[in-house]
Amino acid sequence: MMQLFIPNSNVEAVILPQSGGYASLFMSQHDQGNGHNMASVNAGTSNAGYVFAVGLGGINLAIDRALTSSGQNTARYQAIHQALYDESGNDTTASKDGFTTTDPVQFVLMVKPDPAAALPKYDGIIFIDVFQKGQFPHQNQLNYGMVYVTPPNNQKYASNYANDSDFLKAVVVTSATVVAAVDLYNSKFANPGNANGLEIIETIRMCLFSGEIYRGGADQNDVAESNIKGLSSALAQGNSQIKTVEFEFTSAKNYLESR
Repeated sequence: MMQLFIPNSNVEAVILPQSGGYASLFMSQHDQGNGHNMASVNAGTSNAGYVFAVGLGGINLAIDRALTSSGQNTARYQAIHQALYDESGNDTTASKDGFTTTDPVQFVLMVKPDPAAALPKYDGIIFIDVFQKGQFPHQNQLNYGMVYVTPPNNQKYASNYANDSDFLKAVVVTSATVVAAVDLYNSKFANPGNANGLEIIETIRMCLFSGEIYRGGADQNDVAESNIKGLSSALAQGNSQIKTVEFEFTSAKNYLESR
């Protein structure tokens, strides 16, 4: 099998096998994968009344079910995310620790997209949610966290963008912000000997965003390409501790193999 890499980087790209049309969101209980801590990307929502929530539909609902099965109170995520966003004010990042064992997380980092990109209010915001100890999905500690993405919204009749081209540019920015957020977490908060005992995240399990109704009239292959372009632009800088990106969507395969 051809070994794939994120373009312009040494970061390995893996296309996950699919069962019943879907790839696994988290590793199974005894799956050690590549031995690295993994964070699964969740395409959340910026819909009014539900912004930053875990649940609803699509992959967000599937992740909600996986986290609930691990003992997490997923209803807490929306309030945790919103409070951190509100606290950030004009800052582009904010973080919080000191959670209790009744919370689903032990640490959260929020990163906003590059202000120069001028994305609509919530689009492109990333949260790094490090799961509470004892509440890892499938009781596998390597399922270390969730990368909650507020995806660009291009829904028909409710798009935040003038056209599909602007939407796809926003997807590139958002995907690059995923890398920036994980890199900031690894370098600033999970550095060796940190007071909170946080561990670095070296594997990202990537879902397609913005997919389904959120891509509007944009072609799914173009959305997949934009996801990868964003990853590539950020990882090309060469200073990331991310070693592997695992893709849950097969539409990434042809693009990666053609690079």
